[in-house]
Amino acid sequence: MRRRRAVDQGAGIQGLVAAFEDGAAALRNRLAQLRAETAVIERALASVTGNGTPVRRGPGRPRKVETSAMATTTPAPRATRKAGKGRRAKGQDLASMIEKVLAGAKGMGIAEIVEGVKKAGYVSSSPSFARIVGMRLMDKKKFKRVDRGVYAMAK
Repeated sequence: MRRRRAVDQGAGIQGLVAAFEDGAAALRNRLAQLRAETAVIERALASVTGNGTPVRRGPGRPRKVETSAMATTTPAPRATRKAGKGRRAKGQDLASMIEKVLAGAKGMGIAEIVEGVKKAGYVSSSPSFARIVGMRLMDKKKFKRVDRGVYAMAK
């Protein structure tokens, strides 16, 4: 009895192997059909779009066309700022003037500091000079904030 079951099982395994091989052959045939259909679709796309590449929508920014007249002329000189424009030409910088004003005080408001800096000889044409002084007072290494709007020298 045992031998008969082993033979039957061997036949069952061979049947399964044959079924898998038949399935694999069917899948190979289907793959060949799909590849043929894909080739047809790619040819149709190539005829519509040109070599199967995506269609370009527009030229984008046109390239510069250099003419002979443009190549021979030199570019116009750039306008430059006058030397020292917007910067302190002479005298001490604002931070050192603020240090001098705050040197003897325990704390001063921004308005008092502005007044003291102007009395010390600092000249500014800015309409918002108090804001500039306030920005200079943000330097934590030189100045410390004692209270709201009140500053002193950092130790």
